Amino acid sequence: MRGKVIALCLVCAMGAAGCAMRRAAAPDRASLPAVRAQDIDWPARWTEDLDQLAGRMPDQLSGQIMQFEVDESGAGALVRKSMPYADVTARRATPSGVLLEVNYRWEMWRNRPASTWQSLRFLSWLSDPAAEDDALAESLAATTTGTSGTLFIPENRDPVGLAVFLGGGVEYDWALRWDMLAQGWAIIQSGTDAKPIGAHWEERFVVDSEHPVSAVAPQIAQRVDDQIAEDVYAAEAFILFARDRCPALRSAPLVVVGLSRGSFSLPALVARLDSHVDAAVIVGGGANLPAIAMATALKQPDLVLSGPLVNGKASLPDPTTRRELLDAYLASSELDPYHTAASLNAAPTLVLQGMFDRIVPATTGKVLYERLGRPERWTYPLGHGGVFWMLKNDRRRLIAWIDAHTLEARLPAVATPSGGQ
Repeated sequence: MRGKVIALCLVCAMGAAGCAMRRAAAPDRASLPAVRAQDIDWPARWTEDLDQLAGRMPDQLSGQIMQFEVDESGAGALVRKSMPYADVTARRATPSGVLLEVNYRWEMWRNRPASTWQSLRFLSWLSDPAAEDDALAESLAATTTGTSGTLFIPENRDPVGLAVFLGGGVEYDWALRWDMLAQGWAIIQSGTDAKPIGAHWEERFVVDSEHPVSAVAPQIAQRVDDQIAEDVYAAEAFILFARDRCPALRSAPLVVVGLSRGSFSLPALVARLDSHVDAAVIVGGGANLPAIAMATALKQPDLVLSGPLVNGKASLPDPTTRRELLDAYLASSELDPYHTAASLNAAPTLVLQGMFDRIVPATTGKVLYERLGRPERWTYPLGHGGVFWMLKNDRRRLIAWIDAHTLEARLPAVATPSGGQ
C-alpha cells in the first residue's frame, strides 16, 4: 500500500513540475520566413470528372473484420471477412477528391454532449482511375475506406468557432473535444487513417549497396509528402463541408489541433489554409519523419528504415549513412513539418511535449519547437502516453488558452476613458 502512495505522489509531483516548466512565447517568431500554399508543389490529384466519379461510388463501405467461425470438422478459427460497416447517404465532389456522407451501422458516440453529427469519408487518387466501367467499378470497390472524418455541431445554438482535430482518439483527448463541444465549439475529427489511392506505397526502405541514399531518400520523401497531402486534402474537404452545412462557421474562429501522428500534418494544413487559422495546438509532435522512424520505441511503425542484413536481420544504417539519408530526405521533402513549421509563424501556437517521449522522440520534438520559432510550450517530465494523460487533466486550462487566442482575441478593444483609474 505504501508503495502505491509513493507512486501516486510521484505522479502528482511530476504533473506539478510540468506546469512549472511551461515557457512563455519567444518574441522572434514574426521574423521567420512564411510558408504558404503557393510555395509548395503539392502532390497532384486526379480532379477531372469528379462529379461523375462521385455518382459511381458504392452504396456501402466495407472493411476487413475478424470473425470467429467453426468449420465442418468443428474446429474454430479467426478469419478476416469483408463486411459492410456504413451506408453511403450522399456523394459530393470537392476540389481534390470525393467526399462521402455515411451512416455507420452502430452507435459510436454514446457519451457526447448534445449535438448533431455527421460521419464522412474522403477519397482521392494520385493517378487517373481506370476508364473502363468494369475496371472502374472494381477500383471503387477496393477503395472504400478513405480518410475518416466526423463533424459535431452544438445543438440549439450557433457555434462559437470550429476546432479541427488531426489524429488522436484515446480516452484522454476525447475529453477535450467533449468539453469544447459543450462550450459551443463545433468539432471536426479527421482520422488520418488512409493510404493515398494510386500512390507508390512502401513501408520499409533499405539502404545498402544496391539501394544508395541518392535513390532511397527521394522515395521516402515522396512517401511522406503523399501521406501528409492526403491528410491535408481530407481535412480541407471536411472544413468546406462544415462551413457549407453550418453558415455561421464561415466567419467563426478556426483552431487546429494536431495529436501525435496528426501533428505531422498540421503545419502543412495551416499552409494550405493560408493564414486563415486563428490558433494551433501541437501535442506530442516532432519534425523529420525518418529521424522519428529510426528512433521511435514503437514496435511496428508505419515507416521503417534499415541498412544491410546482418546475420539475416535488418540493422539500422550506420551513423554516417543515417546523416546522409536524413540530409538527402530533407532536401527532397516539402511537406515534412521540418519545412512547413514556418507556416505557423503568424498564428498563436502552443506545443505540449513530454521530456521523456520515446514514441515521437523528445529530440525530434525539440527540433520541431525550434523550427516553429520557439512558441509557447508546456513540457512534462513524462513519456508520450503521459502527455495525453495530462492533456485530460489540463484540458480546462488548454481550452482557456484556445479561447484567449481565438474568441477573446476577436473582441473589440475597450478604450479606457481619459483620466480613468
